[in-house]
Amino acid sequence: MQQLTCPSCWAKIDIVPWIVSYVCPYCNTILLFERQELKSTWEKSEIVPFPTTLKYWQTVFAVKNNDSNDQILWKKVGYFSEEEFNDKKLSNYLAKFYVYGHVRYITDNSFYDKFFLRVLDSKLDIKKDKDLIAEEDEWQIKLYYLEKLEDKWFFEKLFNTDKVNEEGFFIQEKWIQNIEWFEWWLPFEITWVKNSKYLNLVWPWPKNYLVENLWNWEILFWEWL
Repeated sequence: MQQLTCPSCWAKIDIVPWIVSYVCPYCNTILLFERQELKSTWEKSEIVPFPTTLKYWQTVFAVKNNDSNDQILWKKVGYFSEEEFNDKKLSNYLAKFYVYGHVRYITDNSFYDKFFLRVLDSKLDIKKDKDLIAEEDEWQIKLYYLEKLEDKWFFEKLFNTDKVNEEGFFIQEKWIQNIEWFEWWLPFEITWVKNSKYLNLVWPWPKNYLVENLWNWEILFWEWL
């Protein structure tokens, strides 16, 4: 087995010599393996890659599920579309959301999705006056409150420091990513962004924060639920 690069999004694809057709799991492009090269057909597969549990313009239910890795306020939940919820004849749920926006990010060798949610109903202590983001990453859905951060110098200082601890924050991760595509409506201005800066911070423990620098100095500050 060898690894080649997807000519569409530059993700790494595992190649088996006797298989000639592939679907990139990151950008969903149909690829052909010919003469030791991966070639794009410029067509998208109808097979939707993982995780895609959430979808744009969809009503989704968070239901108690002790086998799930997903959590809201330390309670394990599973997510169901309205159709799945009705088909399974479920009646009890912890929260009900409407998905009104979607952004896909591409990093060096993977992709991940962020979905923007409106709270329709909740039996949990979720603030209904705040925007929510659901991030699908590392085989898990994580929910955050969404706010704009006006203190731009603070973001740059944290991103450019070589220290692990700065201004009382523990800097857990920082990297640069690209916005591949998005679906409206979003509560901020956005475009196809290359080299968008991203921080994952912890302070005060155990609260987890994500900070992102988007187009035109639009900075978002997310608090994990």
